[in-house]
Amino acid sequence: MNCRHRCCPPCILQDVNGYVGYPLYPSLFGGMITGLGTGGIAFFSKIKSLKGIIPLGQRRLALVSVICYVIFAGINIVTMMTSNLIMEG
Repeated sequence: MNCRHRCCPPCILQDVNGYVGYPLYPSLFGGMITGLGTGGIAFFSKIKSLKGIIPLGQRRLALVSVICYVIFAGINIVTMMTSNLIMEG
């Protein structure tokens, strides 16, 4: 696959871009899924037997989500700092 701009989602997985998409996409989707899970399990906190368990699960999911997004941001920052980007205008 030859992409002229090298910025479309499939092109980030290519050798030309250093395969940066392989760690980038799991960190993005991991943060998204665990973040959604944090809110999703709040519905079950109304169940009496789960009242003590749900807040702990939410904290853990929120922590994993933040860690995933920090990894995502770190990958992006390192990629931008080490690339040959030139702003013309």
